[in-house]
Amino acid sequence: MVKPRTENHDKLESLAAAAEELLNAAASCGEPVSDTTLSSLEQIAERAAKIAFGSASPQLLSEEMQHLVAWTDHMDDAAWVARFRRALATRPLISPWTPTI
Repeated sequence: MVKPRTENHDKLESLAAAAEELLNAAASCGEPVSDTTLSSLEQIAERAAKIAFGSASPQLLSEEMQHLVAWTDHMDDAAWVARFRRALATRPLISPWTPTI
């Protein structure tokens, strides 16, 4: 197994902080999340997934980051995106497999 490098930990922490900031803002705004915010969250999740899965260390992702990666993996499905927008209204971000969304 490939051992994760220190800079990967640092980058994941930075990405998690950026995601948390966006997720907090999305939950507190009271309005539907903009396409720009969705795109930013998708980019953060993509970069985090590449680091974690690329180093064979998915455990490096927090539960919320795992949920974000799962949500943003289906952004080509309009119904999925609508559910994601609803999920973003609450904190912490829940799993896309939660049936109550």
